[in-house]
Amino acid sequence: MISGRSMHFDRNRGVGTAKHVILRIKKVPILYLPYLRFPIDNRRLTGFLMPSVSISKEKGQSIGLPFYWSMAPNYDMTITPAFNFKRGFEIKDLFRYLTTRGRGKLSLAYLPYDRGFKSYRAKTIDNSEGDSDLTTFVDKLRKMHNYRGFVGFDAKEKWDNQWSSEFHLNYVTDPYFFRDVGNLATFLQPDQLLNELTLKYSGSHWQLNSMVQAYQTLHRIDAFDQAIYNQYERLPQFDAGANYPDIWKNLNWNMSSEAVNFEYNSAFPTQFNTLPTPVGQRFHFRPSLDYDNVWSAGYIDPQLSIDSTNYFASFQQTSQSGTRSEFNQSRVMPIVDIDSGLYFDRRFKFHDEDYIQTLEPRLFYLWVPYKNQAAYPDFDTELLPFSYASLFDVNRFSGFDRIENANQFSLGLNSRVIDSDTGAQRLEMGLGIIYYMERQKISLPGVTLNNDRVSPLVGNLTYSITNRWSANAQAAWDFSREQFNNTTTGLTYTAGNNKLFNFGYTYVSAPGASILGISNSTSQVYAGAVWPLFYHIAGFGYVRYNFSGNFAQGYMAGLQYDSCCWALRLLYDREFTGRAPYSTVNNIKNEYNDVYSVQIELKGLASVGNNTPTALLQNHLPGYKDPFSSMSGT
Repeated sequence: MISGRSMHFDRNRGVGTAKHVILRIKKVPILYLPYLRFPIDNRRLTGFLMPSVSISKEKGQSIGLPFYWSMAPNYDMTITPAFNFKRGFEIKDLFRYLTTRGRGKLSLAYLPYDRGFKSYRAKTIDNSEGDSDLTTFVDKLRKMHNYRGFVGFDAKEKWDNQWSSEFHLNYVTDPYFFRDVGNLATFLQPDQLLNELTLKYSGSHWQLNSMVQAYQTLHRIDAFDQAIYNQYERLPQFDAGANYPDIWKNLNWNMSSEAVNFEYNSAFPTQFNTLPTPVGQRFHFRPSLDYDNVWSAGYIDPQLSIDSTNYFASFQQTSQSGTRSEFNQSRVMPIVDIDSGLYFDRRFKFHDEDYIQTLEPRLFYLWVPYKNQAAYPDFDTELLPFSYASLFDVNRFSGFDRIENANQFSLGLNSRVIDSDTGAQRLEMGLGIIYYMERQKISLPGVTLNNDRVSPLVGNLTYSITNRWSANAQAAWDFSREQFNNTTTGLTYTAGNNKLFNFGYTYVSAPGASILGISNSTSQVYAGAVWPLFYHIAGFGYVRYNFSGNFAQGYMAGLQYDSCCWALRLLYDREFTGRAPYSTVNNIKNEYNDVYSVQIELKGLASVGNNTPTALLQNHLPGYKDPFSSMSGT
């Protein structure tokens, strides 16, 4: 219950004021405000917001007083000065704008002197001195400063019906900032900060894209055992694509092309070795012709492509004092694929409901000649995880640095169950395999060639069990190794009143292990739920466990009360942040960040606390609709 000694409503200005406001729970007062100023309609109001309070092991205890400035109908600013009892004074700013052509936001944060970071640097350097695996991290820590900050700018513009642009700028003073202070854009702790400017053209037949792109990679000493690599800079990249359908009797012409200059800089070991990686230019051009032959019961679509790639690059040095060897070569390869399929369906009844079941066999042939590419650079190419969609791809690698040799048939069988009345798809199943008439000869460094005559058996399943329950699964079974190559499963329940349950498991096989002996394979289980308990009270929580390393990635638990007039939320969250720098194979020390949050909302007025609970729930419980609204002026 909310009460005040006096209240006044100015409907012309859309503002309400109250004096000596008290919030009570069951006649027990829990919050007193001597003065409250709040909006009474949808008009935004300049003024102070409710204080923000947070308690965290890594971030410390802090209290802030946000000020909201409604500068104009199409732009505003929120300035939050705060005091952190562990780190000192900090200030954050968020500026947003909206125009007829686009929108954008500018995020800033600054700590003039972080006492907590000064102590962390001294302690970590002292504990890590002399460890050869941590030398680069320690050197970087010595050069860092106790003043810290972050700037982020995102803008999207649509200039007309064809031209658009995007701009993303992110910079942080040190890689520990988000762990210690928090991320203004999202609660997740990224290790790659995107900096990118793009200009796009999209017409009826042509698509053009120009881009400059670079990442700021965050290397933390508590993540020394994780494979965090600096990314290539694309300075610049130009893409062009064209699509001309039915140029002559169902004959279609398509083209894709790319020109990119790759640059690379890193003081940390790379995925290749400790020496400089390849740099230079790559030009790619792929025109193709395909013939559509479609009828009611099936289709056949043959396609011929000519893939051309030209390199003007230089390789890594053979020694620290050596010179870089030049690599100027061209690769031209034909790619022939024939995609075909049939369609059958039948009608049936189940529990007095009418359904349609389809049976859709698909045969795909691919031929690509072999060309030795072992000496070629690897700028952006990876071996893709094998899935049902992989059966019908023309290349098992991403990027253009490797083109696989192929003489193979893919056979897939797909079936769907569709509600006759609503058209909703209730069930979809797919199963398929590849038969290799020619053994695979193209690979990447550290990737073992597959000499099997058949691919893993891959299948997928999507099942809408009821209007509330749904399930999905995908798996690839390797016959020769008698094990799963990868698998994912998920089960979801959603209903009104914020009833939500999620469960999932992911496994991806990968060779090798980290320097701490932890498998590079991924094996994780996840479960999360929100459920009403009694009398406006709901419980929520989630857990994610990593079987590969035998440790909890994180877990969260909390309670929330939601009524017509006010809401209260209590939350505890524990997240894995990395390994202690002194961890060894026989003594692995996991480090966690504990967060305690309290959030109170006076419906239609304002929130007390901070946005940490909202951000955590949105990240950990997909599909959850938060009853807590954004804060209003006071």
